[in-house]
Amino acid sequence: VMSSTKCGCTGIRSCLICEDKSGYTGRSLRWFESSPALSQCFQCGRVVATEDCVGELAAQPLLVCVPCHLAPQEQSVLRPRFSFGESEFSGVTITKNFISEKEETRLIRDIDSETWVDSQSGRRKQDYGPKVNFKKKKVRIGSYTGLPSFVSRSLQDKFADVHLGDFYPVEVCNLEYTRERGSGIDPHVDDTWIWGQRLVTLNLLSHSCVSFLNGTCAISVPLPQRSLIVVQGPARYQWEHAIDRRHIRKRRVAVTLRELSSEFMAGSQLVAGEKLLNIAY
Repeated sequence: VMSSTKCGCTGIRSCLICEDKSGYTGRSLRWFESSPALSQCFQCGRVVATEDCVGELAAQPLLVCVPCHLAPQEQSVLRPRFSFGESEFSGVTITKNFISEKEETRLIRDIDSETWVDSQSGRRKQDYGPKVNFKKKKVRIGSYTGLPSFVSRSLQDKFADVHLGDFYPVEVCNLEYTRERGSGIDPHVDDTWIWGQRLVTLNLLSHSCVSFLNGTCAISVPLPQRSLIVVQGPARYQWEHAIDRRHIRKRRVAVTLRELSSEFMAGSQLVAGEKLLNIAY
């Protein structure tokens, strides 16, 4: 698929396209001027100092610790957990090879058959969800038509295998990252008013990693190609997450699914929540 050469950045965001034209870097480069202090081993799941891993994070997002480099200890599911001073990091689960190569090829074909829209910080996006005004805490249901067919066909049947049988997303957001555009995403916490306790993302087409930051500590968590990452608990609410442009080596497509929060499904929003679920399912 052809990658856009147009820039969708506004405000303080920037990508390589607009930076090449103006020399302005916004804040898109500043938060990762120093590499994260900690990294999770791709094979065994241990969290160690990045400097104690074999390889260079900017060149190869999937790092391994020295013991695994000498004697691999492959794990199919990774659950990084550690304490750093008063900071606790937990709530992330990465399932490797969540889908097959054939399923990935079919899924990308279906995704690329739809229109991509230029977005912030060098990304392109496809958004299948209700229109939400996060500041005013309002949602418009009128244009919402539910989830795209490829999600129901390719993914939802598999959720029960990874303890997501009760996960009912109402939004799917596809984000495309490329090295040529310098794609990334600044540190943030997904909205907690409408979006629920679990953020679920399928990582397609290339290896990458996601950085979690809390102001005093940072950790790089591996995202192998075709893996599924579930973020909940402290990682969801107490840590910001981000994608460092240096960790995008090839085209990457992230399929993120979001469920409704318990807060949204209570009180005055209950009717709206029920309508969204009825449309989606």
